[in-house]
Amino acid sequence: MPSNLGYFPSFRDPSVFAVHRFISPFAILGLKNYYLSIIVLNVFNYLLIWRVFLFFKKIFMNKEKMLALALLFIPSVGFWGSGIVKDSFSYTFGLVFLSAFYRLFFMRKIGILNILKLLISIYIVLSLKPYILYGLIAAGFVWLGFNYIALVKNKLLRTFVFPIIMFGIGLGGMYTLTNVANIAGGSYQDVDSMLNKAVVSQQDLKKEYYGGNSFDIGDYDATVQGAASVTPAAIIAGLYRPFLWEANSVVMILSGLENTILLLLTLFVLFRAGPRFFFKSLSKEPFLIFCFIFSLIMAMGIGLSTANFGALVRFKIPLIPFFLMGWLFILDDYRNFKKSV
Repeated sequence: MPSNLGYFPSFRDPSVFAVHRFISPFAILGLKNYYLSIIVLNVFNYLLIWRVFLFFKKIFMNKEKMLALALLFIPSVGFWGSGIVKDSFSYTFGLVFLSAFYRLFFMRKIGILNILKLLISIYIVLSLKPYILYGLIAAGFVWLGFNYIALVKNKLLRTFVFPIIMFGIGLGGMYTLTNVANIAGGSYQDVDSMLNKAVVSQQDLKKEYYGGNSFDIGDYDATVQGAASVTPAAIIAGLYRPFLWEANSVVMILSGLENTILLLLTLFVLFRAGPRFFFKSLSKEPFLIFCFIFSLIMAMGIGLSTANFGALVRFKIPLIPFFLMGWLFILDDYRNFKKSV
């Protein structure tokens, strides 16, 4: 792509053609009718998400309602993840990747079906939105490391093995991410390329032809130092914006209400349970560490590369279920703790 180009021509974007490839079977089953094709696609995606929900329900047996709320009943996720767009595929197969990853690396069920699920989900997410896969891999390996540490019951021994396990897991995660990035190539092959893409995308989405539905976290250089200077604002934008008073349409109001609930839930848990209980819950349940690391990685990436609310509410749908899940799990643990004292 020419360095002086201030926008991304969609006809050159491989992910656009990937959507066409992936929708083809559903278009055939839908008799090439747009509405029938969407129905077939949504039934297929929902069945996969339902299978993931049933799988995690077995792991967290006393968290069924919270899992259902986070995975099945978030309005904006259902709305933006139900069309013939990249988001519907990337969100669904991101969940499939996570369930296959858990089966292979946590449960050690090294079967052909699990390996096939992992590879297919990697291919689909990598073809559409590689940054989601990067976030899943990074947070997944941290989750794996803390899970191994939690298996060590002796506190003294746990302190000794902690750096060893995390160093090994870190090497494994970096090796995996490097190889996946090399496969992705293009704007996703390294940090510098991703930052360049983020800066150009952010500047483009602030233009007037998007209807003034934009926000601004501030300009920054396409360097690690430049991105770090606006990272707090980017994370806040990725997690909680648009705020309710920034919504200027029915769809934005819906997203604003969800973000308000997330913000109030965050503040309630932090102030009611306290930071100490928050970190105690993280140490007891490594899955919460995954939820928050993945959410923060996604929020930072989305906030840095997006300056338009219409794009923001679509891009953030993979993180909302896990961010909500994390706070709900901690709130439930706090209520159980208060009942026991």
